[in-house]
Amino acid sequence: MRKKITIIGWGNMGAAIGEALAEENWQVFFFDKDKSKLTSRKNITACPTLLEAVEKAKILILAIKPQDIPSFLKEAKKYLKDKLLISIAAGVSTKFFQKHLENTRVVRVMPNLAAKKRLSISFISKGIKASEKDLELACKIFSCVGDVVKIEENWLDKVTAISGSGPGYLYYLLHLFYKSAISLGFKKELARRMIKKTFLGATRLIEDSSLEFKEWFEKVASRGGTTQAAVEEWRKNHLEEIIKKGIKRAVKRAQELNLK
Repeated sequence: MRKKITIIGWGNMGAAIGEALAEENWQVFFFDKDKSKLTSRKNITACPTLLEAVEKAKILILAIKPQDIPSFLKEAKKYLKDKLLISIAAGVSTKFFQKHLENTRVVRVMPNLAAKKRLSISFISKGIKASEKDLELACKIFSCVGDVVKIEENWLDKVTAISGSGPGYLYYLLHLFYKSAISLGFKKELARRMIKKTFLGATRLIEDSSLEFKEWFEKVASRGGTTQAAVEEWRKNHLEEIIKKGIKRAVKRAQELNLK
């Protein structure tokens, strides 16, 4: 019998997870408020209403914005009995769900955008009513989009600040390097290509390496060289402290977003 799953929210993350599961021969049902997204394809069926989607499967992935969760619960609460609800919403604890859902098993997951390329790292915690079997099933589901790590839920706000937001930090830094290349006189197309290939190549080099990041840095940064000159300038301006402060602010914001 084919495995069935419903995804509520067909944005970047919901679609990435759903498409990966469909490739693994799951029957995927989904609902999204944006009716333009409601198109079906092989192993993926769009549902015209939220309640129809909820009723299609015993496993649901909730891939909507945290602020939309209270209205989702209000509309779907009575249809969630005895289901496994997997939430990927930042700042919404399993305790919050359990307070509103008496007979629903809840697992919380924090993946990241690299799920679109099956290169995510997903951190997974179970709520008080979820079983080890539920946790293992969630791990199996998210292994379709990359690595999986089981973790205590009280770590998830910190995970959000590093792994969940991490791709955004990297894109911001790449944008700054791109602007620097433009300021040196490079044409936009070449600057973009240079930044992409340089940093993609750098990450591929470390992919299967056991070396520390600092050791890789030392392979590039010869004493008195150009890399060392740039890094010394950043150190003078306390770049490390700036980054730490930013991460701490992200953790604080994740905590502020927690629904009560």
